[in-house]
Amino acid sequence: MRCTIKAIETVYEGYRFRSRLEARWAVFFDALGIQWQYEVEGYEVNGVRYLPDFWLPTFSEGMWAEVKPIDLTPHEMNKARLLRDATNKPVWLCVGMPDTRVYTILTPGDPEAPDMLERPGETVGMPNADQAHGENRMFWQPGYEDADGYVRGTYLQCLGDHYLEAVNQAKAARFEFNAY
Repeated sequence: MRCTIKAIETVYEGYRFRSRLEARWAVFFDALGIQWQYEVEGYEVNGVRYLPDFWLPTFSEGMWAEVKPIDLTPHEMNKARLLRDATNKPVWLCVGMPDTRVYTILTPGDPEAPDMLERPGETVGMPNADQAHGENRMFWQPGYEDADGYVRGTYLQCLGDHYLEAVNQAKAARFEFNAY
């Protein structure tokens, strides 16, 4: 017999999120001062329907954020790439709880460009620690992470206290059960 785990819909800041994990990411964005919009617009690309979780309008000149409890399946990864290609905007793959880790970012570009740096791709990054102080960008720094994707101890200081507090707020957030 197969066991199915159903996400708990959660209300935060007047939005009904499909899961507590999505609500925790909203808490994280708020704590860092990142503006967000939830499920702002759906798309159909090449016959595939897609409703991205978050649109971050002022972050990195506009970026999608897709929340998943575990790594994306090949089908979900393909949908995220289609979204990136159709909108020419990066897609931040927010896997698991907000944490002191690097995240995969699907970056846009010209697929016909001769230089690999200008082609659509995948990189790793984290929100800049100074986000709430006017920095609206992703901090791209491959090599700061260990084999599990977490920022190595010597580099944790680069994240700053504000970032660490945002992670703690997201993890500690408590929501009413059936508050809708």
